[in-house]
Amino acid sequence: MTRMMTCVLTIMFAQISFGQDGLQPRMTFPVNGYSMTPLEAPVGETPYQSLIMFLAASEGFAPNVNVQIQPYPGTMQEYSDLSKGQFEQLNFQVLKENVNENMALWEYTGTTQSKTLHWYTAAHKRDNKVYLVTATALESQWERAGEKLKKCVDSFRLDQPNVIGGPSN
Repeated sequence: MTRMMTCVLTIMFAQISFGQDGLQPRMTFPVNGYSMTPLEAPVGETPYQSLIMFLAASEGFAPNVNVQIQPYPGTMQEYSDLSKGQFEQLNFQVLKENVNENMALWEYTGTTQSKTLHWYTAAHKRDNKVYLVTATALESQWERAGEKLKKCVDSFRLDQPNVIGGPSN
């Protein structure tokens, strides 16, 4: 095995770490030097905020990315139409939109609670759920934080569910 391949395999293995029980996956944050097991529960009948991540705050607001899992039996087009209706009700301006069978993507701006915000949102549909991944920043923060936030949202992937330890997790 070449030295380069050994190095790549070592790095890949280092990113996949497990807890003391050998089964529990860990989220790794190499830039900040820590890892932890995810805190999660099965989705019920109401939306479930699964994850929130923040960048450093400025101007009294921390740019963030969050993942919400929403029960939704309709089609992605129906979900998109519902979302666009909500954007219109709130007088938000849609800058970008792309909808296909299993995913929708929007970039939009608007004012809420006296703050002008910029959002970048991807909705992924699987079975009767929508996984809504949203980046939010002040419009004034978007130039410096937007690319990092968008890259985070775009990195979201639906994997096969892996229930460790059965239904009690």
